[in-house]
Amino acid sequence: MKYKEVLLPKQQAIALIQNRQFEQARVLYSQICAQNTEDAEAWFLLGAVNGQLGLFEEAIACCLRATAIFPDYADAYYNMGAAYAGQGEDVERAVDYFQRAIAADARFTRAYVGLGWLHLLQKREPEEALAYFEKAVETAPESTEGYHGLGLAYALTGKRALALKPISMLRTLNRPDLALAVENALRGEFGDGEAGEEAPKGSLARPT
Repeated sequence: MKYKEVLLPKQQAIALIQNRQFEQARVLYSQICAQNTEDAEAWFLLGAVNGQLGLFEEAIACCLRATAIFPDYADAYYNMGAAYAGQGEDVERAVDYFQRAIAADARFTRAYVGLGWLHLLQKREPEEALAYFEKAVETAPESTEGYHGLGLAYALTGKRALALKPISMLRTLNRPDLALAVENALRGEFGDGEAGEEAPKGSLARPT
């Protein structure tokens, strides 16, 4: 198959994703993968589209194909972690795949954030969550997700003074809503719903 014959459908598929036309993108990526079964990126993107459509089992299967072709595909491991987190039924598998993403890319901020939320909200282990959120803001100093989780973890572990920096950073980064969520946690008003916006609920990576 000629290079241009593959490139054009990929460009069309990415445009469909950017326009949030996920069903059409799914059809096109399925065709691309059928034509070139060794295209790791195509399998990954088909998985990402399936994830956007809530088809988590299909998303995982596609990402497994991608990592079989390219074993260090950090984004694919992250997406599998996000898919398991989105299903809410196998937290340990979600943890495992987020950790595999980090093993493939030690500066994979979203994987640290994902691990932080899993430990904070689902495993109820705020001390463990702290380490992951701290790593997230270390790898990405402007990560609002990281500072949000870090502030909540500080609040839940009684480290009230340390929570002031995440609050300040969230305001600096134009997220006063998340800063307020941390402040509410410091006042003892924390609940799962307070943290829900940034928690990993099957939000899979996709091209922008």
